[in-house]
Amino acid sequence: MEKTSKFNIPQYVVLFYLLYKVYYISIFSLGQFIRGSESYLIDILFFMIFLITTLDINQLFKFHFSINNSINLFLIFTFLFFLFSALIINIKNDKSIFTFLKLSIYIFQFVAFYFYFAKIMYKDDNLLEKFLDLILYFVVINSFFSILSLHFGFNTENRLFVSAIGIYNNPNTTSFIYSIGIPILVYKLIVNKIPKPVFIILMILFVYCQIFTYSRAGYMATLASLLVLTFFRSKKIFILCVILFVIIFLTYIAEILSLKTLSTVSRVLLTLTAISMITRSINSFLWGYGVLNALEQFDIEKNLFGNFEINVNNPHNFILLIALQFGVMTLIPYLLFIITLIVNNYRKRKSYTNLIRNKVELSIAIILGLIIQNIFEEIIVVPEFPIMPLSLIFMGFLYYAYSLHKKVEKNT
Repeated sequence: MEKTSKFNIPQYVVLFYLLYKVYYISIFSLGQFIRGSESYLIDILFFMIFLITTLDINQLFKFHFSINNSINLFLIFTFLFFLFSALIINIKNDKSIFTFLKLSIYIFQFVAFYFYFAKIMYKDDNLLEKFLDLILYFVVINSFFSILSLHFGFNTENRLFVSAIGIYNNPNTTSFIYSIGIPILVYKLIVNKIPKPVFIILMILFVYCQIFTYSRAGYMATLASLLVLTFFRSKKIFILCVILFVIIFLTYIAEILSLKTLSTVSRVLLTLTAISMITRSINSFLWGYGVLNALEQFDIEKNLFGNFEINVNNPHNFILLIALQFGVMTLIPYLLFIITLIVNNYRKRKSYTNLIRNKVELSIAIILGLIIQNIFEEIIVVPEFPIMPLSLIFMGFLYYAYSLHKKVEKNT
């Protein structure tokens, strides 16, 4: 892996875009001001700056994307069905300029984070470590605000209960910070990039804040990530994580089946609404309702099922959301793309160098955790949130680890 010491201009553009996404969903006033369809214009501005600073005509003609790779094949099918659903089948329902802007943002994030930034992170170990450090710095900062919200009344106005909400409006959103931050912290200990006393202090802080987000999906995501990282390193910790994961999962399922709380009833009604819409016709099943039209229709239909929550226009499940917007024809290859990405790297992990293998295991841990968490949420496939571009970086790292490693094998 190459080693340098600085981010260049296009890399800073990508970093600032990610920082903008983090700020965009925060409680701060400007975040509230720019929220909404108009924010797509800011995304497109970043897109244009990114293209201007990275475009190299000579490299463009040299770009090679092999369809012999099963990962690429599933991604191509996802992209083609995504465009067919949005621009041909559902164009009659989604004719506004904001539809095309949002579709462009999906493409922008894949190009910028999955292909471009992830490749930089794969080739330059120093920059990858700096990027992971930046994430940890942010987790520490948000933990400070989470402690303030837990014990000193920060960001607790008009809330039903006090939680480690930090700088966001929903503790479930805050929980994602620790679902990503905790496995990164463990990775730093594994590769000896952090002193043990500092690790212990930060781990206690992060776990404390994660617990008081009260997000059981976040608990399961964190434990799933730790399962991956401890599987080959500590049988005791691995078994403990398995036991805790099973207990939390079973209690969550039991609560859903019993319908004891209003939040559980609400989630069930959202799921039923989504399933009803998806299975309404062959067309809706295969191709969905359109990227924006699906959300508008869902917001109306959920009332028919007795859910009258304000500002809830999706089923809080990333699988159902993709099917609603783009249909199962897009959903199936996308899921196969993610599964193949993880499985191929898991099978190849022993042939990687220790340096690459540790980062591959971290990437698998984070992605697997986010997938589990987003069975109960949806923001891993919502480009307005920073979780989608972050997940694309780790998925992209897996792609380059696998595909570039295969090239090395062929040349030796």
